[in-house]
Amino acid sequence: KIFRVMRLGRVFQAVRLATLLHSLRKMLISLVSSLVTLLWAFFLMFLFMYVVGIVMMQGVTAYVKENVVAQGDLDDLDRTYGGFGKVILALFRSITGGGNWHSMAKP
Repeated sequence: KIFRVMRLGRVFQAVRLATLLHSLRKMLISLVSSLVTLLWAFFLMFLFMYVVGIVMMQGVTAYVKENVVAQGDLDDLDRTYGGFGKVILALFRSITGGGNWHSMAKP
């Protein structure tokens, strides 16, 4: 009789483990399924940053060509917006909280 009770306990443990693994499997499937959406979100964020970066570089270039800019301000503009990579980095820092818009717009 004790062996039957122990065998019954093992069956209950197996059932509980099976439901736990089923829940874990559901969570993993949901995570993998959402990766496609996450990749599209990153792509759209990069596309937005690309377009805004081009517009910002055009604006800075036009500003420097049309106005007399002091050397110190020109150095600040070059440090922040001196190339497309720097513009993308400045946008990424502003979006993610690594830098604020005020300091980016100051030069």
